Amino acid sequence: MNNKRKNIGRRYSYILHQIWNERRSNWAMMAELLIVSCVVWYLVDCAYVIVTRAMEPLGFDATNCYRLDVSKFDESSVGYDTAHPDSMEINIADFLALADRLRHDADIEAVGYSLRNDPYQGMSYSTEIHYDTLPTSARMILCNPDFLKVFRYRGANGETPGQLAAMLKNGNVLLSHQAFGKEYDTNKLIGKEMKVGISFGSNDTLPRRIAATFMPVKRFSREEITKQKSFILPATNEAMHQMIYSISLAIRVKENCAQGFSDRFRQKISGKQLRVGNYYVNGFHSYGELKRNSEAKQDTNMRYYTVAIVFLLVNVFLGLLGTFWLRTQHRFPEIGLQKAIGATNTDITLRLLTEAILMMTIAFLPSLIIDFNIAHANLTEYYQGETLATGRFIICAAISYVLMMLIIALGIWFPALRATKANPADVLRGE
Repeated sequence: MNNKRKNIGRRYSYILHQIWNERRSNWAMMAELLIVSCVVWYLVDCAYVIVTRAMEPLGFDATNCYRLDVSKFDESSVGYDTAHPDSMEINIADFLALADRLRHDADIEAVGYSLRNDPYQGMSYSTEIHYDTLPTSARMILCNPDFLKVFRYRGANGETPGQLAAMLKNGNVLLSHQAFGKEYDTNKLIGKEMKVGISFGSNDTLPRRIAATFMPVKRFSREEITKQKSFILPATNEAMHQMIYSISLAIRVKENCAQGFSDRFRQKISGKQLRVGNYYVNGFHSYGELKRNSEAKQDTNMRYYTVAIVFLLVNVFLGLLGTFWLRTQHRFPEIGLQKAIGATNTDITLRLLTEAILMMTIAFLPSLIIDFNIAHANLTEYYQGETLATGRFIICAAISYVLMMLIIALGIWFPALRATKANPADVLRGE
């Protein structure tokens, strides 16, 4: 075993000595490997951020959920009920009665309404919140308790949607996990009071008690989850009075009723069964459809971005492949001589691979310094509020190194295989 280790050590020492002796002819190769290593690392870093964001949890479940289109007849409409009183209080009562009628539908599991805080909405209202002297800006989710059941929000401490919904009462608020930053444990705030920079009428008591913390919720799937700081307020009648025309209505269909629900619901809409006063449901859209429509442009841009990354990586691959292919082709006489003195095909291939890997490693180490400075200068994509994170840098560097190794191995393997199959006498005679 010791002799084997000594032989391996001598082989590496000999190859390193040869690389040094041929440094004048190798410097261009080393410079190319250095530049290519930086380019590959940058592309891998971009891909890492894209993939990591896509793998993050959404914070909600919109399976079997639909957004309803609720309209109101005006005085010029044919279906307008002139005998029905028209005031803001009655409009709110009609809207709530319509929601209650939907709640009693045999196909529907839960009915929620919010200030357009359901998924894939472009609207977002942010305000400043304070705990003691600690401020932060957060998105306000104004909704009824059943909204949490529709989209199955989860508590940061394992609370179910039903448990969270039960806590959203008596002026309580729910706070998203890490709303004051990842360094601050928001669980310590449960039961404490928080000031909200918005008020809905004179009966809106401030400050508010934090009843629980919930897992962060995205608006769109490609958003970064750590940026989703939010808090949930119960939608009181006073709040709805101010924002009645911005309220959206969503339903969750029972899993065993999902099959054929769309047809049954359309019949109810056409039969005017979903009308209260002058409010009525005139259409609906699944959240799968809304996701496709709202993120179509993002998806297109992401495809272009991905194609660009793949295109650049393929060009890097072909460039390195061609370089090492030609380098190995030029060494055919050397390979023929090694075979003539008894070297096996495996010995020759391993020696060429070892030499290339050592050269690549020597060039890769200083490239890490360049990569570090690129990230430190904020020239890469921000993720979790930073461009330079230890884990991210190590993972991307490791992937880049493995990719370079594979490219170089392919660039050497095929021409080396061809050279080792040639007759040594023919190779030497040609030289």
